[in-house]
Amino acid sequence: MRRQCALTCVLVLASLSVLAACEQSAPTALQAPTSAHLALGPTTDGTPAPGRLKVCMIGNLGGTLTVDRAQVGIPTPGTESSFTSGITLAPGDCYEIASDNGASGIGSNFTLTETPSSNLVVVIAENENGVSTKSGNGATFLVNSFHGYTVAFENRLHGHVH
Repeated sequence: MRRQCALTCVLVLASLSVLAACEQSAPTALQAPTSAHLALGPTTDGTPAPGRLKVCMIGNLGGTLTVDRAQVGIPTPGTESSFTSGITLAPGDCYEIASDNGASGIGSNFTLTETPSSNLVVVIAENENGVSTKSGNGATFLVNSFHGYTVAFENRLHGHVH
């Protein structure tokens, strides 16, 4: 009985040592998100979906988009948010630029800005319910597990005829 207790105590202490070592080690590098929810990049699906912010470039001229993020609410364990900025899109390109899986009252306000915007004609945002609204450069969109958008930036090179 005493030997079994000693063996158990050694195993418990060894486990605690490993946990303590893990807690004290500092990260050595940033890692890419492992959640499929956070997989950002080019997309052929411009359909709005909850938790996702997609941008599409329409018209006859591409553009460069920057994204800024502000936290909404206090994230709970498991809440993940990701975005990429400085994306240059050609006409016809769509890109999933941001995502957030926050619950009710938790999410991200993502601000989309095209720079320069000298050829920007209009910005149209469609939400997850299929409702489209005219928006503007520098508009902010709340994204979480209930809300998502596809935002179309229309750029036109003036004087260009189809």
